[in-house]
Amino acid sequence: MFLLSSLSVFAIVEAQLQRIGSSPILNQIIKRLKTFDCAAARWNEGDFSYSKVNANYSLRISPETRSTMSNYGSERTFRLPNGKSEEFSLHIKTGILRFHFFPDNAEKKIYIGYIGPHLNTVSG
Repeated sequence: MFLLSSLSVFAIVEAQLQRIGSSPILNQIIKRLKTFDCAAARWNEGDFSYSKVNANYSLRISPETRSTMSNYGSERTFRLPNGKSEEFSLHIKTGILRFHFFPDNAEKKIYIGYIGPHLNTVSG
């Protein structure tokens, strides 16, 4: 479909994107992913900082609230290729869609575990 050199997109996400098919929504997702890929390529030291990415790129990244993670964290927990499960609380907002991801600070790698409609939150 398209090449991302600095992001690791889970197979289930690739399947979700293929189901969307050619559409304005898919084009918007691809544009955001390419922008995020550029930002990820420049991350080579320190812990991932979503505020730095937001300041330098047209992305709207934010973490979920503690109360949402307490109540709905399991919806945002995915297994990494190494078998370890992590909470993907950071997300990019794109209209009604959310991209949930996990930045592995040790490996300097970003895993995208979910792209789709807004997941459950405590605020509805």
